[in-house]
This record gives sequence, structure tokens and C-alpha cells, in this order.
Amino acid sequence: MRQTWLLPVATATFVLFVAGSIAAVTMWSVAPWIIPLLAVPSLIVTWFALAVALADLMRRPAHRFPGGRWLWLLLIALLNVVAFLPYWLLVARGPADED
Repeated sequence: MRQTWLLPVATATFVLFVAGSIAAVTMWSVAPWIIPLLAVPSLIVTWFALAVALADLMRRPAHRFPGGRWLWLLLIALLNVVAFLPYWLLVARGPADED
């Protein structure tokens, strides 16, 4: 079962967390020390999405990756949340078993 739908969800969760944190501190005078507590759901979704992305990356044939598998491996490992959406748009939405 493919779980790649989690990649754009993780990106959206991260963006909403960042926007929500900025709004909470600036508009509602929330104490900044509360922000790390609010980050927990975003971190959990991001960790699951990272596992899904790396598993999907290793399962697909090498010719399916624009720029090569190593480029995507580095992008996902180093930029994870930022790289999830481009990976999902360019690679993961296609069939996994294509030869």
C-alpha cells in the first residue's frame, strides 16, 4: 500500500505550524515557550513522511528520478519538509513498478 499521500500533508502541516506559531506569538500574545509543545504533531507527521519518502525512494527503479536517485536522497535527507512536495509532484505520483 502506497502512503505517499503523507508527503504533501507533512509539508502543509509544517507550513500551518510555522504560520500558526507566528500568529500565536504576535497576535494572541502566547508565550514563546509554548511553541515547542505545539510543534509535536508537526514533528510526528514529518518523521512518518520522511520514512515514507525514503522507503519509496529505495523501492522505485532508478530511471524514474529526474536528476538521479542520489540527488533526491540528498534533498530528502537534508531538506526533508521542503523536498517532500517536489518529490511527490515529480516522482511519487507516478507508478512505482514501471520498468
